[in-house]
Amino acid sequence: MEIAIFGAGSTGCYLAGQLCLSGLKVTLICRPAIKQKIIANNGITLSDYQGLIRP
Repeated sequence: MEIAIFGAGSTGCYLAGQLCLSGLKVTLICRPAIKQKIIANNGITLSDYQGLIRP
């Protein structure tokens, strides 16, 4: 299954990361400036309120 998420804000990025960790193919559709930041940081790192961190 392939999923597209429109918007790479905090919610969209978190959802995309969780779906990727579940083994799904996810595409974020966002502004070029956000895309460059994600690329420059080698992707997205997920964290939650309990201290879980996943690169």
